[in-house]
Amino acid sequence: VKTLQTLHTQKTLQTHSTLKTLQTLQTRHTLETLDTLKIRYTVRTLQTLHTHKTLQTHSTLKTLQTLQTRHTLETLDTLKIRYTVRTLQILHTHKTLQTHS
Repeated sequence: VKTLQTLHTQKTLQTHSTLKTLQTLQTRHTLETLDTLKIRYTVRTLQTLHTHKTLQTHSTLKTLQTLQTRHTLETLDTLKIRYTVRTLQILHTHKTLQTHS
């Protein structure tokens, strides 16, 4: 009976030890998994932010191009108007001179 009790105690202790080891391993695995998930989440967040920044940059460039194009067109219009006014002035002067003559 004493020997059986001793064996039983030994078995119980071994079982407890095995369970403890399993728990430790499981805990470690859970922590590693959490770390991996955290890293994945961080990477995903960074990618999203990068994409957002890239889109913002593209949008800004597009806006700048649009503004530049509009400005160029306005400048061309102004030059056309100036040229037309100048031509009209020359023609008017020419006519005036002809009339005087």
